[in-house]
Amino acid sequence: MVLVPLLSVYANAYVTRQWYDLLDDDLKEAFRQAGESAFSWSVAQSEAAAIASLSLLRDRGVNVHVASEEEIEALRAALQPVFLELFLRETGEDGRQLLDLIRDLE
Repeated sequence: MVLVPLLSVYANAYVTRQWYDLLDDDLKEAFRQAGESAFSWSVAQSEAAAIASLSLLRDRGVNVHVASEEEIEALRAALQPVFLELFLRETGEDGRQLLDLIRDLE
């Protein structure tokens, strides 16, 4: 079994724009801080689960290989063009704009 560092984090909260716009600025800030806190907690939990899973697999006799940075980069180089092609085929200009926003964050 080969493991690569991939975290799945889901911590969603939804409100309507109309409801949110009615909030005072201090409540909007409280929501923003709570969201950041929930995100940080989710990442920490996912990382802890990944570490625990690795130990559990090894304890049960599974031969585990943790992918090196070079192996991860080779996977990225091979898969990213395919992913981008399929993603953009499905999402069109909206997908391109989303990817541009993500790149701006990096």
